[in-house]
Amino acid sequence: MDPVVKSLLTSVLKDALTGVGTVLVARGYLSADAESQFIDALVGIVLVAASQAVSWWKSRQVTPTAAIQQVNKQDNGVKVVPADVPGTPVDAPQKETK
Repeated sequence: MDPVVKSLLTSVLKDALTGVGTVLVARGYLSADAESQFIDALVGIVLVAASQAVSWWKSRQVTPTAAIQQVNKQDNGVKVVPADVPGTPVDAPQKETK
């Protein structure tokens, strides 16, 4: 991840989660001494969960099924067909794309 984006993301998360920590301290669920460690741990958990979600999503975008669906969705005059269908192979769009 780009260091600038990572820094911005962690700063925003830390600011948002500081409010959560403050509420927990005010209600007595968390001691004031443990607040900063709790917030740091929570930021780490959120970043790991977001990273895993993006990894999962990206892995679904490159499957053979996703590639076929993407080709079929394009308005270029070409559709995916089985290899054993008689016909001429296509290696470029058949009509002008927008």
